[in-house]
Parts: sequence; C-alpha cells; structure tokens
Amino acid sequence: MVKSQGELNKFFDRADSQATRLDSLKKIYSSSYSDTIINGIKLKQISKYSNYYYGRIEIKDGKVLEDHPPDALTLNDCNPCYLYGYRKNGTLWSEGVMLMDCVYGHYIRYYPNGKVAFTSNAIPDTSGKHCSNTHGESIVYSRYGDKLASEFWNCGRLRSIVPYHVNTSGDVKFVIEGKVLLINDTIKIGDLEKITMHPDSFQNAELSKGYNVSVQVYQNEKRASWGWDENEQGFKDGKLMARLRENQLDLKQEMQMKVNIMWKVGNEFIETHYLTIRN
Repeated sequence: MVKSQGELNKFFDRADSQATRLDSLKKIYSSSYSDTIINGIKLKQISKYSNYYYGRIEIKDGKVLEDHPPDALTLNDCNPCYLYGYRKNGTLWSEGVMLMDCVYGHYIRYYPNGKVAFTSNAIPDTSGKHCSNTHGESIVYSRYGDKLASEFWNCGRLRSIVPYHVNTSGDVKFVIEGKVLLINDTIKIGDLEKITMHPDSFQNAELSKGYNVSVQVYQNEKRASWGWDENEQGFKDGKLMARLRENQLDLKQEMQMKVNIMWKVGNEFIETHYLTIRN
C-alpha cells in the first residue's frame, strides 16, 4: 500500500516521539564491553551478531530502567528506541530509530572516517512478513562527502535511482578495455562482462584487507543480484548475465546497477558505484 506524505510524516513524528534521544534524556546508562571507552563510559555489546549494537541505547521512557542495573540492558529494551552503534574503537557506526534489531524510522550509517555513508527511512510492514520496509528517499554518499545518488523506495521496492554527476572514478577503479569508469558512468550491456578492477584499487582502498562486492541491477522494480570476494572473477564468466535473465530483466531496456564494495572485517562500506546500462 502506498502511503501519502501526510501519513508518512505522522508515522515519523510518532516514531521520533517514542524514541527518547540522548540529548533530551541527559543520561547515559553506563555499560561495559572489553576496554572500549567513550567519554569515560565503557561500552557493552548488546548483540553478538554484528557491530550495529555496541554502545548507548536510549529507551522511550527513561523511568523504565530506573529499577534495573545498566548491565541488564538488552535489545529487547529497544521497543522502540533511538540506538547508537559503535565500532570497537569507539567511532560511531550507525544511529537511528530501531525496534530491537530492526530499522524502524530514520537511519544513518557512517564510514570509518566519520562521514555519512547513507541515510534512509523505514515504515512498519503491514503484511507481517517483515518488521519494516525501506520507504521514501535514501541518499548515498561517498566517503569523501560527495552525494552519489538518491534512491526512491516504495514499501521495500526500489522504484528509481537518481545518480548525481560525480567527476571521479573513486578509490576503487573499474575499467573497461583500459578506460577507467566514473562512479556514475553509463555503459553498454555488451561491455558488462569486460569490467575489471584496476590494480591501483588494492592500494587506494586497502583491498588487501579482504573485501566483498555486492551487485544489484534494477529495472521496473525487478532486481537481479550477484556478489563475489577477492577470490572470484566478479563480472566475468557470464554469472551476472545469467542472473539478469533468471530474474526476467529485459536486456534491451535500460537498467541501473549499484555496486557496493566492502571490507570483510566489520562489514564496512568502502565505496558505492552506480552504473546505467543501455543496449
């Protein structure tokens, strides 16, 4: 169901009011995780699954925790809350309105250098299949602060991508027959399997740490996805083209590709590329 902007505004206002922010609460619940310390406050790991959940958590009603020791804090207390996620070194990883481990409103993800990686919004999933769905505009940035693209979502389905002209090839350089592609370039579908990664990328983006690449190709709400790590051939060997056909994408019509490059350790974003594919 497509929600009106008025309905969305009411939802986001309600979610923000339910999620008490640190600035209004004026209180940090002390907790511990190893020897990681921020401003004298030790952090606690409140989920064993990912580094989303290192750090502070603000409950919708601060009085709820008055009779409970801070070490008893768990994700079950986030119902909902405004949650800050930290890396083990104490830098901010993410923040946003969450319902336990589910994004439940406005959400911000950060690069290791402190720059915003992307912002997004989510609304409850009324079908019961998921906790929430991405909805509205998501904005993706480079780790140098450039706005790369706006993605427009409708209840979990990507409707369109509007890339912004960025006159850079990025630190991870993709090449077709010697030509270095810009981050938001346009290519022919016949050149898709000619894409290779420039050797300079390994030094520029520290890919020697180990990396994963995920590819999503979108066309009229249909999607084909593919991923690889440093031990695979990436775009080659016909694997991505096979995915496009399996998902019934029309190879004669325009498609939009999103490529995320991430370090294996910590699942950190290195860079995002957008490519328009034309026949």
